[in-house]
Amino acid sequence: MGWQAKGAPLVGLTASDPVLTSYFQLGVPKNSAHPNLAKLFVAFMASPEAQRIIDKYEKRSSHLVVGTRMANYVQDNRLKLQSAAELIASYHEGKGLEFRAELTKMLKQ
Repeated sequence: MGWQAKGAPLVGLTASDPVLTSYFQLGVPKNSAHPNLAKLFVAFMASPEAQRIIDKYEKRSSHLVVGTRMANYVQDNRLKLQSAAELIASYHEGKGLEFRAELTKMLKQ
């Protein structure tokens, strides 16, 4: 039985903003009912097998997984990527929100 059926005040809504999903949004909550299963899922999503599935259906892959289309592109084009620390700092400075607002604006045109 789902939480909504148990009386939880949950409603499904269509978002007005585009949802950005990526490999770095995977994690295991501290209070996870099945933390080991969650860890296995996170590990699977970072595997070449899962990356092939994601690439097949979503046309994207992680540059952090050796052999993926994106990893090969980064290597072949000798791209210098922003470090995780720089990326986190830019989001704390509000640049991530600016990007999301600009992306939303472009998609609504």
